Amino acid sequence: MAQATVAFQGEIGAYSEEAAARLFGPKLRVKPCRDLADVFKAV
Repeated sequence: MAQATVAFQGEIGAYSEEAAARLFGPKLRVKPCRDLADVFKAV
């Protein structure tokens, strides 16, 4: 599987990051965003 990039609202270490890692695996690249508007801009 190719490395996935996931944008989420929150900081590194947030539950959203943990959930994404469980879904996409350990090679996940994350993009934490300050608010949901930034998440939508990122994707």
